[in-house]
Amino acid sequence: MAEISYYDADLTDALDKLNDVMGKLAKAPPGVKPELLAMAEKKLKEIVELKKGYQLALRQAPRDQAKQFRDKFEEHSARVEELSSEVKWARTEHERSGLFGERTASGSHAKNGAPTSNKELLDRALDVQKKTEQSLMSTQKMVEQSKEVAIATGEQLREQRQQIVTITDEVMRMEDNLQRADRLIRTFARRMATDRLILFLAFLVFVGIAVIVIYKSINPNDKTFYVPDEVTPPNPVGLYNKTVAAINATLNG
Repeated sequence: MAEISYYDADLTDALDKLNDVMGKLAKAPPGVKPELLAMAEKKLKEIVELKKGYQLALRQAPRDQAKQFRDKFEEHSARVEELSSEVKWARTEHERSGLFGERTASGSHAKNGAPTSNKELLDRALDVQKKTEQSLMSTQKMVEQSKEVAIATGEQLREQRQQIVTITDEVMRMEDNLQRADRLIRTFARRMATDRLILFLAFLVFVGIAVIVIYKSINPNDKTFYVPDEVTPPNPVGLYNKTVAAINATLNG
């Protein structure tokens, strides 16, 4: 509640001071009015800031406390709007009076001095026309420069677009190659697995035959297992006899 009281007191004091300044401004001579008008505008800015702080404190205060100052805040807001309108009106009147004063001084100078001739009027018109032409030429140059910048920007955008298209095509090609490589690797892996299986089965067959041959060599008279004659190892004595008989037959023949 103390904060709201401070804002209420400060805003009341500032409004009273601004009201006094506006009263002095209405009665002040022309030479003093600019200074008083600047003071009034400065005080008005201060009042606007105080009003914002007052409103913020009013929102943050408890409901029962805020209710006590809400009517005062509305009254202060009305005074702020009224004094703001007066300050704006005073500024407008000051600028208008200054403009009319300059025109009056120009008119007095024209009456007291030499009359303006047609040649002077024509020279002024030509000067204005020359300045207008220069302004138009400057504007035209700016437009041309803007066109050049736009064309250059468009070229850069087209080049960047072409680069993006090229990069996209390259990425798609690489992705297609990767997919093909993946399929080839999978096919090769399946073939390797098949070859390994075949080698393993061949190894088992070879081991089986070797075991049979060794077993038959060790136990030639064993009839427990049937062993084909093709895999039965030959009898050394019989083989020797057959060899000698073959040699003798060859010699005698």
